[in-house]
Amino acid sequence: MDIKVLDTKKEGESTCYLAKCHMNEYLEHLPENYKDWNIQRGIVNNHYLDKLIETLIQSKHIPPLVLTTDEVNVDGNNGQLEHFQVLDGLQRTHRLKLIHNSVKFINDNLDIKEEAQNSGILKAVRRYSSQINEGNASSPIVRRLLSEIEIGNDINTLFNFEQWVEVWENLSLTEQVNKMLLLNAGHKSVSKKHQIEIIFHNILSKLESEVQHDFNIVRERNVSSISVNKN
Repeated sequence: MDIKVLDTKKEGESTCYLAKCHMNEYLEHLPENYKDWNIQRGIVNNHYLDKLIETLIQSKHIPPLVLTTDEVNVDGNNGQLEHFQVLDGLQRTHRLKLIHNSVKFINDNLDIKEEAQNSGILKAVRRYSSQINEGNASSPIVRRLLSEIEIGNDINTLFNFEQWVEVWENLSLTEQVNKMLLLNAGHKSVSKKHQIEIIFHNILSKLESEVQHDFNIVRERNVSSISVNKN
């Protein structure tokens, strides 16, 4: 992913690049496991964040995202990331990716636009609901996008803008954990169980890879301890 470097700051052995990237390119270069990175908690329900589609449609500002990477290839003000993970902004990224997938679904399934014109948007989305889910898209977002198409707006321009990002290079595991907790201070609190998980996650990963028996670690972010206890 290409970035335009605006400023830099050193912190010990690490470097922070204040930069901007193209949103469309950011979403297309997300790692497949961006939601499953060990130190991140899972996706949480948030009705306000679910309205991010309106922010895009109205071309409003999206707060900066914080990324971490092992290396940034920099040439002057131009930089490139080969691999990165989302340190702060996972919830926003997840909603943006859903919208991006929904746009792609509509473009790949032109029949849904024709059916929406003939039978109505709600009926068309209901008929294609299983395909929408298989495409990792969202039925409510597809409905909203079809409404925009109906009034003559181009949904393919939604991601044609530059996004501010902070890119941290060469952060140690401990530094990543500390920054994630700091960045989330004042937000919805991270559960005690998840704090324990991220503090010891390198040990947990080693256990999973080296124990020879049928051994699985159940993580709080994936299934609550209440559910585990019931079963």
